[in-house]
Amino acid sequence: MAITPEIRSDAEHMELLDRLIAERGIERHGLYLLTSENRFGPDGFEEMSGFVVSPDEHVYFFWTGWDANRGTSTFKIWRKAEPQQDWQRSQEYQAARKAAGLA
Repeated sequence: MAITPEIRSDAEHMELLDRLIAERGIERHGLYLLTSENRFGPDGFEEMSGFVVSPDEHVYFFWTGWDANRGTSTFKIWRKAEPQQDWQRSQEYQAARKAAGLA
């Protein structure tokens, strides 16, 4: 019989993202194009991907997942990304920039 962990709440997922982003030295930030990947780690966190906008206008692509060596969910992928031209017309992207402290 397998023991399935309880699925984490949206608030817990956001707390995880905030903590992981802060570990990268980015306190204030905005999130854009968050996607649930429908795969869950042993800790009940679902893998997620998306973009982070930082106050210095850098954009990062991320993908979270389970790190068996550390025994926790973490960033499996974290890399700089270029904002796409059509993002400028996106209300979600503009909200992420505002959350990061950008006009």
